[in-house]
Amino acid sequence: MAKAEEKEITISLNGEARKKMKSIISRLAKIRAEKKELSWEERELCEQAQQQCGVLPSVTKKLAKEAGLNQTEVAALQLYEDQLATCRVELGMLAGTPLGDAAEEAETKKSTKGNKKVVKATHDEAHA
Repeated sequence: MAKAEEKEITISLNGEARKKMKSIISRLAKIRAEKKELSWEERELCEQAQQQCGVLPSVTKKLAKEAGLNQTEVAALQLYEDQLATCRVELGMLAGTPLGDAAEEAETKKSTKGNKKVVKATHDEAHA
């Protein structure tokens, strides 16, 4: 990999450029202060959801994020979560969890149904 050439950057903060830079810095500082305030409010709301409704803050944040998505984004998110769940089941990463146990039980029922049909057909043929 080639080493990147170092470029000398010239900064000129005279006259109009100085005013623009001060304005940009002022606007950024204001945005940062607003973000800090909003972050605090978000934390408070998530705590309320947990205390009053029993919903974890991470779940509340995810639901709020999803509420702001359009239909295409929701469909993409659903596809992602479906694939993630499928991979977890296929890789045995849900073993010992309620979801994993339910998936294993469903798979066992599906497999057992197939075997019962074969066994029943064999039993019927034997008694025919």
